[in-house]
Amino acid sequence: MDVDVPPLIETFSLMGSYEIDAIDIINESPCVLKRENVMSLMRAANQKLRVVDINDSYFGKDFLRDLSYNGLMCQVLNLRSSHI
Repeated sequence: MDVDVPPLIETFSLMGSYEIDAIDIINESPCVLKRENVMSLMRAANQKLRVVDINDSYFGKDFLRDLSYNGLMCQVLNLRSSHI
């Protein structure tokens, strides 16, 4: 749920040099998440982001545009979309 995302964003932002090697963001849930929350979560994970596996059918073209213009620091990006 979207209410769970802001605490994760705050935690990721504060973790800095903690002994966490990598973060994977995988959304297999049918729930609808806000595009802004998902982007903020990925940006907060920053260089520790390893795998992103999401379905952007809920986010639309703006989400894809933001990814293409601003990039994303991750090793693997699995993106399923009906907009491509």
